[in-house]
Amino acid sequence: SYIRLKTLNFGYKFGSAITKKLKIESLRLYVSAQNLLTFTNYQGLDPEVNVFSSALTPGMDYSAYPRAKTVTFGLDINF
Repeated sequence: SYIRLKTLNFGYKFGSAITKKLKIESLRLYVSAQNLLTFTNYQGLDPEVNVFSSALTPGMDYSAYPRAKTVTFGLDINF
């Protein structure tokens, strides 16, 4: 068993005082992240990865790659 923080999103929409100074309609800054944290007692790299699954080898990952951690930054501008 495990607990995973799968998706996390933060965003900030700037107020009209800043957007008027920049001469734009709206401005939003955001960051999104996937697979940030996993809490587990599993000895392998990733408790979700299972290669060559069978009744004789439950929970063995055979050195399969873990899920990638991804962080995305963005800026939404409307003119």
